[in-house]
Formats: sequence, C-alpha cells, structure tokens
Amino acid sequence: MEFEYGNPVKILFGKEVLGELSTLLNHKKVLLVYGSDSLKKSGTYGKIVEELKKGGNTVYDFGGNSVPSYQKILEGIALVQKEGIEAVVGAGGCTVMDMAKIIGFGAVNPGLWSYLQLEKDPSGKKHLFTIEIPTYPSGGSEVDAAAECDDETTGKHGSLYGSYPDVALINPELSYSLNKEMTAYSGFVAFCQLSTNYIGNESEMVKGMIGKALKEILKATEKAMDEPEDYDARSTISWGSVLSTQGFLSAFNYSNLGGAIYGMEGVAEEYGPMPYRKAISLYFPRFLVLLSRWHPKEIRDYCVRVLDADPELDAEEAAKSGEKKLIEWGEKHSVKMYIDDLGFPYDERKLYSLTYAGDEYSHTDLFESFKRCFHKIA
Repeated sequence: MEFEYGNPVKILFGKEVLGELSTLLNHKKVLLVYGSDSLKKSGTYGKIVEELKKGGNTVYDFGGNSVPSYQKILEGIALVQKEGIEAVVGAGGCTVMDMAKIIGFGAVNPGLWSYLQLEKDPSGKKHLFTIEIPTYPSGGSEVDAAAECDDETTGKHGSLYGSYPDVALINPELSYSLNKEMTAYSGFVAFCQLSTNYIGNESEMVKGMIGKALKEILKATEKAMDEPEDYDARSTISWGSVLSTQGFLSAFNYSNLGGAIYGMEGVAEEYGPMPYRKAISLYFPRFLVLLSRWHPKEIRDYCVRVLDADPELDAEEAAKSGEKKLIEWGEKHSVKMYIDDLGFPYDERKLYSLTYAGDEYSHTDLFESFKRCFHKIA
C-alpha cells in the first residue's frame, strides 16, 4: 500500500486562538467574509475586528453571505482588486469559508470560472493569504482544498478543488450560540462525512480510530444540545469536523466508496432546493442501503461495527437497521430526515429526471433509494 499525504493548513485550536490574528496579519488590508448578523449578535465579529485592528490591519467588511453565490464572490474579488486587499478571513459556516477560499484564489488568478468548471487545475497556484474561523463546524471547509458555489444567473454549479486556506483558527466556544437544531446538524454532518473515510477502508487500525470518533461525535452532539456551553462536547464536534476532511483518516481508503455520497446528495440539494447540510443528512442513511447491494461486505462491516447492527444480518438488512437507527437519531434531535418534512412534496417525474446517473449504480437503484427519502414511500 502506497500513498502520499500532505495538508498545508496550519491549525490552531483553543480558547485564545483569535489572539493570533494580530500576529498572523500585521498592517495589512483584510477582507472579512461572513454571513448573517448572527456573527455580530454573538460578539464574535467584534472580537475578530478588535484583534485585527490590534495588528494595525485595515478591515473591509464583506457580510451578508447566506448562500454560496458566484455573483457575490465576484463582488468580493472586485473589492479586493480595487482596494489592494492582501488577505482574506472567512468567519462562519462552510458557505462563508468556501467563499473566502474562492475569493482569495480568484483575486490573483484570471479566468476563475474555468477553474470552477474543473477545466483548469488550481493546485499549486498562488492565492491571497486566507484564514478560516469556523463558527458553525460541520463540513470541514476550514482545512480542506474544496470550495463550492452557484451561479445564480445561469443555475450552474462551480467547484474549486485544490486550493487550501493557510490557517484555521478553531475555538469551540464560537459555536456556543448555535441553537439545538444547528448543533444537531453540526455534529451529524461531521458524522456523515467522517463515515465516508471508513466505508471501504482497508486498514483495521484506521477503521478503529474512525469508528471510535464517530460514536464520540454523536455523544458529544447530544451533550452539546443539552448543555450548549460544554467545552469538551463542542471541542469533539469541532475536531470531528476537521477529521472529516483533513485527509489523515482517509489513508488506506483506496476505493473511496463512501465518497460517492458527495455526488448523490446533490440530487436532494437540487430537488428542494435545500442546503448541503440538510441534503447529506437525510440521504446518508438511504445511501447505506443503496451501497449494500453493490458493496455488501463493506457496508455490513460499517453497520455492524459503527451502528451496532446485529452481526447475524445480511448486508442489506444490516444497512436497513443502520438506516433506521440514524433516522431515529435525527428525528429525535431536530434533524429533518424526510424531504417532505422540509416542505417539498413527492414529484416522481422530477425525482426520476434528477436521479439519472451514468456511473456504476443503476438509475433504478438510485431512484428507488431517493424514494425512501419521502414519508409517502417509506
């Protein structure tokens, strides 16, 4: 077994990490990318700006980013180029952190849309110094080389794969303000993503590490919902988010069977439309049943050892047992587990057209797996 591993992101973890901003950025023009007013209401915005100004930095405000809009990204790039901005700080959830990465890259690399359409490889290209500060840990954008956006004019999707941020400042206290539902999604998305590193992995050692981490993430999520300011619980969720995309635990996972979820959950995103966190959360349990028919050994192993399915069950029944357990967990903890719960009724023709796929999973199997996402069918 041979592989190459490297992650260039410097991770600073702890209660005092915002204090590093004045050291990391000194007398620079900085674009602060964030989402809604919640960052200001929680006090995090003020703390970030205060620390940046301690370093003599000039801060350019770029808020209001609730969706990963390509048009807003272009606005950010235009502001960067007009003002001669030298660094980007993204503070928020994955949408904000993705946008910060794309702005930092697009500001110094002409022809951004070609990179977002995967016509050009961004790997190794220069970008503005970029710092990510997760306040809604879940998808791991703070440490990975992936960023997504949507062109709201054409409806086309863009993906930047290969450009990492430089630094991630992770303070679990910044997620204290998340309500119960947001906390549940925070932990469950990290759980789903980290699970993709387990499914099909060939190393017992790595699977043991992932399996333990997965169970701890769910326990910590329940704890944080009951006690929002439990630092240990928030730390576990924050670090689980990092582990889900940082790459270390994907070693020995050559088949990447679980990685197929990232294309498939897009069906739910488009069907809604709905945000990524909701799409992957409701589809992941059904994904296990789909894969059990094509990769029975790997899925049975995951469901028995991680989700405590009966070891006497065959692969599909073990997957259905795991599916049931995850759906029940989600429903108990404010995670929407059916598409119609989100206000989108069953439309067979629409679903059939969206589930057409030219990969190893048949159209029929993919279509049937998504039908399980509706109360009417399930």
